[in-house]
Amino acid sequence: MANSHRRCTFCKKYQPTDEGVKHNAGFFCNNDHAYQYAMKKTKAANDKAFRAETVRLKKTIMTRSDWIKKTKTACHNYIRARDEGKQCVTCDTVLFQGGVGGGFDAGHYRDVGNSKHLEFHALNIFGQCKKCNNPAWGGHSKIVYRAEIVNRIGEDLVAKIDADNEPRKYTIQDFERLEVIFKRKLKLLKKQKVA
Repeated sequence: MANSHRRCTFCKKYQPTDEGVKHNAGFFCNNDHAYQYAMKKTKAANDKAFRAETVRLKKTIMTRSDWIKKTKTACHNYIRARDEGKQCVTCDTVLFQGGVGGGFDAGHYRDVGNSKHLEFHALNIFGQCKKCNNPAWGGHSKIVYRAEIVNRIGEDLVAKIDADNEPRKYTIQDFERLEVIFKRKLKLLKKQKVA
């Protein structure tokens, strides 16, 4: 009689083996506990299926512009996390999170209006204070921007960005994949900063 007591799967209390009920789902004090456990598991499974179906349906009704917004948000969140604590790419301001609309912007070296295909290229985007990123406030000099990113990533990569004029037509699946990539990069970056 080595195992005279067993633990109930539902209430976690120990019960003599000969007084309990054995089912496929485990050992229970009585049939009522087995029923309650089954109902709890069924409800959890139904809730999980409902959430998965809701996510799937939301994705099916999202338009291309909705996916662009989601991808842009994920991309800019990654850039802000990557460049937090560094200097603005065009001035000496130290970048920090906080404030209304975030403490700084994710500014593009080659403008999105002229180079839409580089909108989500991480080496084309750097942390930039709001003043330098806004043309109405004086904007930033492309010469200063280029000189600083040459210091950060090197002349070869900047030359590749300058020469990249191949238009790209992104599909919804591409935007979905890019969003996942930027979210994973952000998660890894946050883990590295904590460690």
